[in-house]
Amino acid sequence: MRKKVLLSLWVIFILAACSTSKVSTTVSLLEPSLHLLDVYEIPFNTKFQQTAVGGLSSIDYHIEDDVYYMISDDRSAFNPARFYKAAIRIINNKMKDIRFLSADTLRRYDGSMFPSFANDPFQCPDPESLRYLSTNKQFIWANEGERLINNEITILLDPAIYISNQEGKVTDSFKIPSIFKMKAEEKGPRRNGTFESLSLNKHLNMLYACMEEPLYEDGQRAGLHDSVAWVRMIKFDIETRKPVLQYAYQVEPVVHTPKPENAFRINGVSEILYVGNKRMIVVERSWSAGQKSSNIKVFLTDHSEASDVSSIKSLTAGSFKPIQKKLLVDMDKLGINIDNIEGVTFGPRLSNGNPSLVFVSDNNFNKEQVTQILLFELKNFIE
Repeated sequence: MRKKVLLSLWVIFILAACSTSKVSTTVSLLEPSLHLLDVYEIPFNTKFQQTAVGGLSSIDYHIEDDVYYMISDDRSAFNPARFYKAAIRIINNKMKDIRFLSADTLRRYDGSMFPSFANDPFQCPDPESLRYLSTNKQFIWANEGERLINNEITILLDPAIYISNQEGKVTDSFKIPSIFKMKAEEKGPRRNGTFESLSLNKHLNMLYACMEEPLYEDGQRAGLHDSVAWVRMIKFDIETRKPVLQYAYQVEPVVHTPKPENAFRINGVSEILYVGNKRMIVVERSWSAGQKSSNIKVFLTDHSEASDVSSIKSLTAGSFKPIQKKLLVDMDKLGINIDNIEGVTFGPRLSNGNPSLVFVSDNNFNKEQVTQILLFELKNFIE
């Protein structure tokens, strides 16, 4: 009798283990996905502390203070170069209101304000991304630089990644490899194609920066039907301010044919967000002349097996393993107009415990465009 009981218990244990195994396998096969919860629009020509709220090119959430930091890409044309601190009230997965709390001017090493292009084109900034380094209460921000060459003027202003204190004054900068310096010949970065995106890792000891478009040496820009555009992502050590390695990331083709067909078109990386375990959220932003909306695709990437391409002079010729990517959401399929998305951050946890992602669009100070805040739920994400 005792042997029969033991045998029955053993069978029950085996069945339970099998059942548990099946449940675990099912859960692990669920793919991460993004689901739109709400859209909030900041009216055009909103004023705050005597500045025009617009050109918002990044967003970063500081959970301890429950505030967001957003940089404006105003090149000191409307108001001095600046970043904002704001509070977003989220109730029942909806954004009830957005309150701006401060507007802080970005300043040079000597404390002076950055000049506008009209006043000094050789010192004019182009702020594009900002992250808050909470360990020492500093800000890291990207200056895209300038490459303007015509019959009247030649401006070669190298892209830079600055560190600023809480008052916005630059106190230090990261060492940028020479391959990313502006050049008069077709080498190095393209104009408006440099550091559009930044992200800190979870331990706040590494910084990632990604090029928006390929270096001239790395081949063609994104085309309409190709998939040959390679951009570089750099990993920096925050303590030494020096680059550690580089990865290669392949950009998707431009989504729509421009009108006319030979008019301007672009697809590039507009923001990145480190999510842990050598994974990133990567935002690709495509736009073609004649289109009202931008075409935004958001990818979950994995660089755990990606090669270090620091020593490869051209990604068209070198042998390497690129960053792997998987589509999370194509915002074209949301059924609403999506503008020029240039920023993303983790927001607060939702009521069900899932992470939220908050995106912001840059309206280019154009009344035909909008400043949107998008709230998404990230489902089936294992941290």
